[in-house]
Amino acid sequence: MENNNKTNSQSKIDHDLADFISKFVSPPTIALVATVGFSLWSPIGLGSIYPPLSILLCFSLFAFLPFLPVLYFYRKNVVDLYVSKKETRTPFFLIAIAIYSFAAIIFFSTNTKIMFLLALGYTFVTIILLVVNRFWRVSVHSAGVTGPIFALIFVFGIIVMPLSLIIVLVSWSRIKLKKHTFNQTLVGSLIPIAVGFVVYSVFYPFG
Repeated sequence: MENNNKTNSQSKIDHDLADFISKFVSPPTIALVATVGFSLWSPIGLGSIYPPLSILLCFSLFAFLPFLPVLYFYRKNVVDLYVSKKETRTPFFLIAIAIYSFAAIIFFSTNTKIMFLLALGYTFVTIILLVVNRFWRVSVHSAGVTGPIFALIFVFGIIVMPLSLIIVLVSWSRIKLKKHTFNQTLVGSLIPIAVGFVVYSVFYPFG
């Protein structure tokens, strides 16, 4: 009986930890971390945008606005906070694609190349997720944290490599909460890595 209680207690702790990670170590949070890092320490500058404006624009276009429709319909009890049902995801993907495309236009026109590449990556990843979602529900959480972390590692190098542990933690949390399988989190992470390699290898300045 005592062993059962210990097992149940540990299981609850693991579940609560996974729930905390899913909610607070989320794609909007990691997007904000990446954009603050790029805004303050971009090795290629920010074009005609100053760091405070860059942070404000990135928070709005990469974190707040794409998540706002989810929050609205969650409060209306139309979807859950994670938009778990595959059939309900398409409108949110389309809204996000429109916002990320708008962000890409803004950053391209202001010569803010580092944010333009980030927006381009977000746009392409979301398009792929939209297509894949028609057949299979991959983890948007895993994709959403992997994209900006990959960008940070590509730009800043090995010094930020420990951030990759966040991908593992988030993927573990989604599996622990039974929201996704291992394969769904793995593919969710591989999509932005593949897109990132193409986008940054082709367009990022190397000197």
